[in-house]
Amino acid sequence: MADNENAGSEEQQLPQEECQQSEPMEVESNSQAVPSDGNKEEESSQMDECSEAPGEVLNEAEEKSEEKMDEAVEGGMQQGAGEGGMQQGAGEGGMQQGAGEGGNQQLQQEEPKQDESQKLDESEDNKTESKDAEDKKDPDADKKDEQDGEKEEDTDKNDETAAGGQKDDSKLSLSESEVKKEHDVYEMAKLKRELERNRTFTFPTSLEDFGYAFNDDGELRNIDSGEKFEFFAKKDDHLYNQKRYEAIGEIITEIVYQKLEKEVHLDKHVVPTDATKEEPQTFIFMSKDALSNPDKVMVLIHGSGVVRAGQWARSLIINKNMDCGTQIPYIKRAMQEGYGVIVLNSNDNYVSKGERIPIRENGNAENHTRYVWDNFVMKSKAKHIAIVAHSYGEIGRASCRERV
Repeated sequence: MADNENAGSEEQQLPQEECQQSEPMEVESNSQAVPSDGNKEEESSQMDECSEAPGEVLNEAEEKSEEKMDEAVEGGMQQGAGEGGMQQGAGEGGMQQGAGEGGNQQLQQEEPKQDESQKLDESEDNKTESKDAEDKKDPDADKKDEQDGEKEEDTDKNDETAAGGQKDDSKLSLSESEVKKEHDVYEMAKLKRELERNRTFTFPTSLEDFGYAFNDDGELRNIDSGEKFEFFAKKDDHLYNQKRYEAIGEIITEIVYQKLEKEVHLDKHVVPTDATKEEPQTFIFMSKDALSNPDKVMVLIHGSGVVRAGQWARSLIINKNMDCGTQIPYIKRAMQEGYGVIVLNSNDNYVSKGERIPIRENGNAENHTRYVWDNFVMKSKAKHIAIVAHSYGEIGRASCRERV
């Protein structure tokens, strides 16, 4: 705006400059020309000359104004310093334009440049100071910023966890539904098993009635076909087959008891030793010299399950032969080597009279083993005691060693 105003003032002054050729004029700050010398006629004649060609004067003034503006923009106008307007140079035959207008244009253009450079310098200084301040920032503030960032991350994670928890809850509800369904299936199967268990069967009381017998090699064979034992007597009735197998096993237990007495000549001894005829009781087998042998005695302990005195494994007796599944070969060899023999019956712990009634001091395998140890083995005169234990029988053997 300053450039445009200065340019306008030049356009008003330049026509007067063309007219004022005869005498010098003084110019005040309000740009009104006041004659210093001469008369009014000379002034009127000069004004007449100006009015004759006003267009030419204006054109020349515009051209000169544009040239001056270009020169001011490129390098500034090198003119004499003035206070605020044009000074007339004395003795030079015309007016010299002072630095009031052209100089103002130059100053007005240079000052913004200086202001801009000054602002840039100040901005750089501010950035440097800000960077220094950040470098010198309290480390506690950095920690606080890091903690705030961690809190935001934790918040995000909690939100994700909450969202995931909602999904998990839906899955959990489905799982509970599935579990309930499976539970119902399980309960139905359990009920079915209970009903199956309550089924009663009547089986023969001898191997011959089942159609089986042991041959001379101690193998259980079908009497008619000579084939091995067949578990699946009825293909679609597992409970019947299992109960049939157990019934044959009970018969084999009695056969083994008989062999212990008749084949290897062991004696049956009641346990507890002071049991009455009315109370539940069991028994063990001993050789005749088990308590009197001065040198050595062997104690045989079977494993857990349905096996009884003289057996290692009922399945081996049924599917292999008598020697593989019973203790009879051990007993024969021990007696040949001069051992007295004691055979425990640690799984015979109760009697059934409508309900299970435990045998006094022999209610489980460990108690039975301790009772036999205290009441029979420790009364033996043997200097050496050998214990042969199978499977869970090792627990009984360990308890016996603690009592030595």
